[in-house]
Amino acid sequence: NTANTALLEWDNELLALWEGGSAYRLDPNSLSTKGVKTWSKEMQHMPFSAHPLIDPTDGSMWNFGFAPYADKGMLFVYHIQPKAGIQKVKAINLPFSGYMHDFTQTQGSLIFLVPPHHFANNSGQTFIDKFLWQPEMGSRLLIVSKNDLNDQQWFELPAGFVFHFGHATEQNNELRVNVSWYEDASLLSQGMTELMATGQIENSEHAVSATIVANRNTKTCELLKTNVAMEFPGFDEIDLSANSSIFGVGRKTVRALFSSKSISPRRHKNTLVSYKPQSGEHKEYVYDTGVFAEEPLLIKPKDTHDSWLVLTFLDVVNKQIGITIFNAPHI
Repeated sequence: NTANTALLEWDNELLALWEGGSAYRLDPNSLSTKGVKTWSKEMQHMPFSAHPLIDPTDGSMWNFGFAPYADKGMLFVYHIQPKAGIQKVKAINLPFSGYMHDFTQTQGSLIFLVPPHHFANNSGQTFIDKFLWQPEMGSRLLIVSKNDLNDQQWFELPAGFVFHFGHATEQNNELRVNVSWYEDASLLSQGMTELMATGQIENSEHAVSATIVANRNTKTCELLKTNVAMEFPGFDEIDLSANSSIFGVGRKTVRALFSSKSISPRRHKNTLVSYKPQSGEHKEYVYDTGVFAEEPLLIKPKDTHDSWLVLTFLDVVNKQIGITIFNAPHI
């Protein structure tokens, strides 16, 4: 278990996360490894994904564990309260063991995507190598009610792959979910290895911003793709009840999406993107050659109208790392 994808501070503990296994506890001062995090006796050694979500209504945490090696594949949904620990655990059988890295939420639902990158390569030497791209299986969207984890609804989508989700809204049982959509899983299966070895990606797709629209009443689902390259999406959300004239779906909508991308189809990510879905306005900030742009984080101080983007970067030319702070409306 490498547990090197994300860090989480929770209940005075520092946790290192990776979807292939359990969370690991770290010493926050020395960063030395203290051991596996066990949320409860029944959850010992359970997988715990790298991108947990904080519920804005009560500060609780939602997360999932993906176990492709269990039966046809299993998804475990966790609900954890601060200082009180595990509140709910639900095991969900998957139609097939498609690779799952991230998920998203609305006020009342959790949303997952199961891509046809299937845990079916018995000769694979690593966790990633054991997955095979099988587009004939198509993708599946899963919506789970937060109030009742047994309330689940499945939708069919074209074959595609998603690492990261962005904004999601829900109104009148229609969900609109922003994702970074890949046409296949080549970035995972070979692109990341190429990037680490050579600094370039020769044979993999780049993601575009897309919206999945799922109607729980009509049981229909469609994928709306743009031509805006986008990965590591974040979003600036606004409350529609304060300004009903702003276009959007649901009580809240997104003012802008922020992401990093590569300005060349073969290179590492070196560009910050600001994209407004309502108007189509699209701005970019391009770093110098040899600078790897990482994941943008939106900061909105309380009681102000200010918003900032904090972006870490790796400069391989000057052999240094750094942080850039952008004025979010004017990158």
